Amino acid sequence: MGKELESRVWNGNYGGSDEASEMVIMTPGGWERLLAWIEQEPPVSLRFDDSKDMAVAIFLGTRLTGGYRIVLLSVKEEAGVYVVNYMESEPGGLVTQALTTPYMITLLPKTDMKVTFRKWDHRLIYLANELEKMQMNPALSEVLAGVVDSSIGCILETMEDIDPEVVTALIEALKIPDNDVRVNAVWAIGKIGPQARASIPELMEALVDNDWKVRFPAAWALGRIGPDAVETIPSLIHALGDRKVDVRREAVQALGWIGPQTNEVVPALIGSLEDKDADIRYKAALMLGGFGSTAKEAVPALIDALGDSDELVRRFVPQALGEIGSDAKDAIPALILGFRDEEVSTYAPSALGKIGKVAVPALIEALKDEDQIVRHKSASALGYIGPDAKAAVPALIRLAKEQEQTGSGRHAEMALYEIENAILEAKNSDVEKIEVSKQRVKMNPDDAEAHLELGSDYVKSGMFKEAIASYKQAININPDYAEVNYNLGFVYGKSEMHKEAIKAYKQAISMNPDYINTSGLAYGRSGLRETAIATLNQAIRIDPDFAEAYCSIGKYYYNIKDFKRAFENLNKATELYVSISFDMASDNLAETSSLLDMLDDKEIAKRMYELELKRLEDYLEREKNIIR
Repeated sequence: MGKELESRVWNGNYGGSDEASEMVIMTPGGWERLLAWIEQEPPVSLRFDDSKDMAVAIFLGTRLTGGYRIVLLSVKEEAGVYVVNYMESEPGGLVTQALTTPYMITLLPKTDMKVTFRKWDHRLIYLANELEKMQMNPALSEVLAGVVDSSIGCILETMEDIDPEVVTALIEALKIPDNDVRVNAVWAIGKIGPQARASIPELMEALVDNDWKVRFPAAWALGRIGPDAVETIPSLIHALGDRKVDVRREAVQALGWIGPQTNEVVPALIGSLEDKDADIRYKAALMLGGFGSTAKEAVPALIDALGDSDELVRRFVPQALGEIGSDAKDAIPALILGFRDEEVSTYAPSALGKIGKVAVPALIEALKDEDQIVRHKSASALGYIGPDAKAAVPALIRLAKEQEQTGSGRHAEMALYEIENAILEAKNSDVEKIEVSKQRVKMNPDDAEAHLELGSDYVKSGMFKEAIASYKQAININPDYAEVNYNLGFVYGKSEMHKEAIKAYKQAISMNPDYINTSGLAYGRSGLRETAIATLNQAIRIDPDFAEAYCSIGKYYYNIKDFKRAFENLNKATELYVSISFDMASDNLAETSSLLDMLDDKEIAKRMYELELKRLEDYLEREKNIIR
């Protein structure tokens, strides 16, 4: 149990953030920006004093009606960490029919400790309170008190080492006449998962409850228990005929999670492929696919489902056929025919890739189809098949040469690349890879890209002299090929030919300014520090949002142990990266964080890192809302 901390609370419904967020404010400037953001004056009791206060703000984001509210449950110091426990209270009765942006702001004693937030589900709070009011035996009451205080957070997050008495308490709750209590109890049991297997008999009773709002979470909870719930399969199959869509949907999913442990499961899910609800048909297909070859008897029904009236069903049925593998060979003609359907064609090539070698003859024939989409989807499928599609290489080469500038030609080239790479990786022979590239050059002597690939293969084998010759040949064919000049500069650098490297990099820059960043690194490796920094700064003047240039300057200063300048530049790079890619930003953050221990002022270092981390968190939150 932690120490309860004093807090002052301010709730509002308008003026908060459109996106869900949590923040901590330490400075007067931060407090002023917060007030300007929500456009509200705080109550008299909430006067911020930065010498002793810090502010915690929680925003729920946009809600479609009024009635939503943030309830502060507690603020505690636990093991040297401030923990803010809160929940979202949902509307009840008549509410304002307008968009709201609920927020809560509280002032807490200022601290250097980390502040964390723990959002509780209102259903669990309600359940625990109701059970306590019913004065259950002391042992269970004690367990539930622990659940309300902190244990349930661990249950929901880690699902490890659940006290059996918690499950017992929830089983007791299933016997309470109050429907809300029973629904919440079923939900909590499902969250516990396999460790709640003792509740199976009660969940089976809940599965036939008069209230469908109890039945559908009961099906979900049985699925969450997983394979240990095998005895419930007949009951779940019966639930596939329930009049309520929600119950049928969760029963389908539960059977998928429990698995095909009896002979009745696959036929039952095949039947659900004809359910009147499209979401159920889609889930049935996914569950059957999850069974792999065990569901091979579902292939005819899945082939029929490729013509389903619902777009989502048609899009994901090919995935199920692919997961069944070579046993789905009868679906090959239908999947190729489905290339003409925008939804089916999304995953049909990868599905044929998983069906494998048996699909190759039909796909080779499809490369001749009059429809360009069919041709390039067929090429993609052959690429997915990989080395087992080597019989298709002559046909793909012909297609690539005949339709060099079309989508079909490009897809054929990609398929060739995938097939050849897979073959060579399997053989683990760089020499053979070079021989394949040589053959391509021989067939296409005026193809600059073929010479580029051969040069790159030489580089991978450490054959720099040969690589230089291949790159020069590519430049003779196409003098404006920036990538070849860039690669040539790289090989010159590897060969300690720094002046030649800089010349090649400059040529690449004249064709594509994006290569300024790389040339700066080359100058740095050549010992020409002033030229390196000048080149990279030139890149930034051309494009102030050139994140890679800041990143390279930062890494350069890192190498010469100028950690302050290194951090400044890497920090700027992360700021720019978050608008482009989370992966790029997080990689750069890792570089930045490694500098923190080297800065003299540890407090500044800590704040800098928190700023970097907040940027990434904000980026993730934006992406999550876009997905929603």
